[in-house]
Amino acid sequence: MKIKLFALSILSIQLSACVSTTPQLYRGDMELVNVSGDSCAEFEKDNTHIQLELILKQFKSNKGQQITGYLSGPDIQTGKLSGSDVTQLQVAYPDETDSIAQGHSLLLAPTPDGGINGELHEKPVSSSGCYFVNAAIRLKHAANESEATVAFDRQQKLFVADTLFHKGQVQLKANSPEEALRNFSESQRLRNEEYPLESGSPYRAFAIATAHMMAGRSGDAVKTLRNLLNEKQIAEDVTRQRHFGVIRSLCAYTFEAKDDVRKIAAEQLLDGLAHDSNGPGEDGAVFAECYLELGQNRIDQEEPDEAIECFQKALALNPNDADSIGGIVMSNVVKGNLTEGRTFLQEHSQVMIDKTGSENYNAGLLRLYATEAKQAEREHDYMRAEPLLREALKISPNERALIIDLATVLEKIDKRDEAQKLLETASSNCSDEPCRRDYARALARQKQIEKIVDRLGTE
Repeated sequence: MKIKLFALSILSIQLSACVSTTPQLYRGDMELVNVSGDSCAEFEKDNTHIQLELILKQFKSNKGQQITGYLSGPDIQTGKLSGSDVTQLQVAYPDETDSIAQGHSLLLAPTPDGGINGELHEKPVSSSGCYFVNAAIRLKHAANESEATVAFDRQQKLFVADTLFHKGQVQLKANSPEEALRNFSESQRLRNEEYPLESGSPYRAFAIATAHMMAGRSGDAVKTLRNLLNEKQIAEDVTRQRHFGVIRSLCAYTFEAKDDVRKIAAEQLLDGLAHDSNGPGEDGAVFAECYLELGQNRIDQEEPDEAIECFQKALALNPNDADSIGGIVMSNVVKGNLTEGRTFLQEHSQVMIDKTGSENYNAGLLRLYATEAKQAEREHDYMRAEPLLREALKISPNERALIIDLATVLEKIDKRDEAQKLLETASSNCSDEPCRRDYARALARQKQIEKIVDRLGTE
């Protein structure tokens, strides 16, 4: 449902009603009417309101009177405003690409009480992130000239800082860590001027640390993360909570690094910080969870070698984790290393039985034996397939498909009498007609093959 703003009926009011050559500050909220993107879950509830601050300023240029300003709030990215008419302002964000940074609009109209109403329209350019396709704005005039000027200067500086940070991100993707560090450093300097006691942003620290790692300065990279974890401004009673939050944020940052250079550097950061955690413990458990998620992601990306590395790191931090063990087994299966996967599972049999139960463990082992036997059969290695099928039948002695497969393998290695006896015995143990028919067909097929072989032998 689209909101009809009564303010749109008075768009003809002169610009001077809400802007001047000195900054004008407005505060209020923004109601989200329509949003788009994968990260909009928290904003999709009806009547979602977000705190908002708007600063407007008019100035002269060679194009005549122009308007600039900033749209900001605790839950949104700061946008820079530009245009000559408050009913047609453009909004630009300090993002990495022009296609994301630009193409958004803001429509404003003054209200009789000196406030501002309007609509924000953001242009969705991808499925990632969250775009406010339509949002209704209601603001009140909030400050005197002095306070508004301070707020304008602050937002101007912070917007430049954000722009420099995003420029550094682009340079990281281009494998130019030194240039990125210069922009990160200047961005941080500007932020510190406005918020000298601000707790460091994990995401910014990760970017700086990644740049150091890419530049070959692993010591500086890990030091940056240590400083993030050990800020003196943090109260002692929330230190542990911050530790866990930083670790989880670093894990998310590692997921976001798509290009190979940044991905490798981000994973090295994770490894360095995990090493500092001194193995199993509260921090170690959070790192283990992260490595487990990374391993599962690598399997999804069809990178089984990288997945095994991640699962092994998770297992080193949490030795009794059934999911990590299962991940290593599955990664080996994806690689085609069935023997390695089965052997690893058997080496950790007690953990798997304790965590998942003997029935689940045996079912998994049975599938591995059967799959490995099929692989051997495809390679015509029937001598290897035979013991694998026999081991599988120890787990499930009445598995019809396995019995028939073993009989086929026995026939291939000239153990015809044993194969026939195996099928006849299994048939005699059947409790229903479909079972007897399956074995009868297998016996008939075996006898037909014997006739063909015998005929070829006499020619």
